[in-house]
Amino acid sequence: MAVIDEKLGVGAPILARTMFHGQHAINDLLEATDGKMKEELSLVTPLELWQSAAKLSRSKAREAAQQESELQGKILIRTEDMTKLKNRCDSSAVDLAAKEKALVAKENEIDHKSKDAAVESASQSQNKVALEEVQSVQSKVQELRAHLNELNKNRTELVEKISFDLDQSIELSKRATEAYQQAQLKFQFAVHQLEALEKKRQDLESTWAVDLSAGAIPEGFTIPETCPTCSQPVTAITSGGDGHTHSVPSLQVKAEREIAELLVGLENALKMRIQCEKEVDHLDRVCQSSDQAVASIQEQLKMSTAESNEAIAASQTELCQYEELATEISERYSINYEVQQQAELERSIIFTQLAAEREAFRVAREAHQELVAERDAIEAALRDLNTNVCQCRAAFKQMSSLSEAFGNRGIQTFVLQNAVKDLELITQGYLDDFSDGTQRLQLELDSGDRISRRSLVREPDGSFRDRPLATLSGGQWRRTSLALTLGFADLVAKRGRLRPSMMVLDEPLTFLDRTGRSDVGKALRKILDRNRNAIASGNFSGDDGPNSSQHSSVSTIIVILQDLAAEELEEAFDHIDEVVKDEGSSSVLVDETEN
Repeated sequence: MAVIDEKLGVGAPILARTMFHGQHAINDLLEATDGKMKEELSLVTPLELWQSAAKLSRSKAREAAQQESELQGKILIRTEDMTKLKNRCDSSAVDLAAKEKALVAKENEIDHKSKDAAVESASQSQNKVALEEVQSVQSKVQELRAHLNELNKNRTELVEKISFDLDQSIELSKRATEAYQQAQLKFQFAVHQLEALEKKRQDLESTWAVDLSAGAIPEGFTIPETCPTCSQPVTAITSGGDGHTHSVPSLQVKAEREIAELLVGLENALKMRIQCEKEVDHLDRVCQSSDQAVASIQEQLKMSTAESNEAIAASQTELCQYEELATEISERYSINYEVQQQAELERSIIFTQLAAEREAFRVAREAHQELVAERDAIEAALRDLNTNVCQCRAAFKQMSSLSEAFGNRGIQTFVLQNAVKDLELITQGYLDDFSDGTQRLQLELDSGDRISRRSLVREPDGSFRDRPLATLSGGQWRRTSLALTLGFADLVAKRGRLRPSMMVLDEPLTFLDRTGRSDVGKALRKILDRNRNAIASGNFSGDDGPNSSQHSSVSTIIVILQDLAAEELEEAFDHIDEVVKDEGSSSVLVDETEN
């Protein structure tokens, strides 16, 4: 199959349905789902062109519908805008008339007020004096604020410096306290060590019967006559049974060594205790000095803060007094200034109201003209949008009709239904040969575009009755599936996709009895004889039935069987080659008989 595909460009699906029929592939078409069956028929019934045309038509229809929807939305928005704009035009016309009327009234009013208006102005000299007083007091306020800021700055710097010194002193005091605590611990350890050595000295004095209060071994010291370890008499040279040596020289050396080590330890422990005691006294004085320094700095911080606060409070009091004075003078100046400004404002209002009314009238007139122009433009746009909507509706209707014509229920259904009917006719011809006319297989495209498969079996009275495919016997199923497989191969050839001259069938007679196998063999022989006669006569145009040579050009059929009685096939096949396996090796017995 790979070689044929490479040389001729024929895909494996076509070859599997025309030339090479595996024992499992024979049942594929009969067991196939509706989708799989349509996929197989697409090999001989190309629907791509109609599907593409239907898809393109649906796409164009959707585009037209979408454009219409968008245009309808625009029309709705434009209509709402038009309604609002008409209302605004009407309101603008009313407003314009009101502005014109107000302008005439304001002109008459301004003429009257300009003749009778009495403008009061404040005394310029009073304002000048008040202004100088305000400036003088504000200058004093600025000086006091600068002085207050300087005091706050000095206090902050002084507090930060003293606080820094205080932190340093507290840190030194903390370290001195920690060192004092460590020294106390060392002193206590030295005292305990000295007490332990004193106790050990007492034990040695008791053990060796010697007085060590002088801090040295007394002259003429000798060991007791009895061993302090085992309580045995000490002789010149004696060895106890338990391993102890009771000789005078050895015990004398041992006692002197223990006493000497103890005295050295006592002397060192005493020195350590004295040294630790001195260190504790020194660190105690250091701690007291550090605490005094901390208290002194804290007192200094307290006094400095109090002095700074007093100076700042006095400066703030003076500043408040001047600020109140500045406020009082400013209020007087403001009153006089407001009176003057009010007079000037009234004069300005008198001379500007007329211009304002005229400007309002001009703006209202221009706004009304702009609204009228905008209304006319929206009306023109609505006319264009309605025209485009009509065009989109016509395009949608046309494309929808085309999509239905090219769709599944249109041309595609007709083409697919024709292929299904051809497949049914061809298949039934094979099934008549395989079952001797006792079985039928009906294929049709139902209203839901599903390919239904109905099996009918002849009853003893000659009528046909529906039999579900699942209830067919193994032989009936095999006849039906084999007929459908060969019918599909002839349909492929009829549609011009591939007309092979050879067919290979792998185990096509499975589940068939002796009669069934014989019928299949005769049907296959019938195919070959019909094609050979057509080739010999040179007539390929006649159509003698669904299995005629017009559909198929098979001249060679190879059937692969296993463990099948040869006498059932001798009449159907020209040659029967046999593969023999013996002791792990296989050989082929070629049938050279001429039939």
